[in-house]
Amino acid sequence: MALHEGTEFVNGQPKDTNLNSYTPLRMNDVPEVEVEFIPRPDDVPVALGEPGTTAVTPAIGNAICAATGARLRHLPIRPTAVLEALAGRK
Repeated sequence: MALHEGTEFVNGQPKDTNLNSYTPLRMNDVPEVEVEFIPRPDDVPVALGEPGTTAVTPAIGNAICAATGARLRHLPIRPTAVLEALAGRK
């Protein structure tokens, strides 16, 4: 989501209003993931939702900053945004 999702607004309205033009990340765009469950010694139930995904976006942003010196603060992080930041336009 940090790199792919997002839309533009035109006259205050979303440019993409259906999945023909707004194309979120698809399963075939994602590398194979190996999931492993680690047992807890205290048997306390813990959610398995999306908490692991929240660290990915800052990690990508920090990697781009470390590699280029460009700090990007808007999502999605697109190549054009990196180039604009490098050129000092943002």
